[in-house]
Amino acid sequence: MNPDLLYALPQDILTKIYTYDNTYFHKMKRCIAHVRLCGARKIRLQKEIRRLQEEAEVEVLSLPGAIRNVSILFHGKEFRMKVPVDYPFEPPVVYYEDKKFRTFDTWSPAASLLTVLLTCEVEENGGCEMC
Repeated sequence: MNPDLLYALPQDILTKIYTYDNTYFHKMKRCIAHVRLCGARKIRLQKEIRRLQEEAEVEVLSLPGAIRNVSILFHGKEFRMKVPVDYPFEPPVVYYEDKKFRTFDTWSPAASLLTVLLTCEVEENGGCEMC
């Protein structure tokens, strides 16, 4: 966090604000962290969808007004993916036809949308041969 953002106002104004509300600095830090985190999440989602579009086996069919609802054609099957607001800290929900795939038991924020798609396709095809 950039501490200069907290001290951008003149000292006399900061003193008055702090006297009036002694939680000012804590609130300001929390607000800055929240804005950065929301921006990072949105940028990550946009990058992952761009990577999906560049993938040879994947065709992104539609991006309705909301970027969080995506239809994807993968190996001839159309998957619908609903990405939660807290992605990548929560897994996306994936549907194929009327079937909703199970929510991931263990989830890592490092997992990508392509990994989720591959996992759902393996599950749809009857599971992994090695499992």
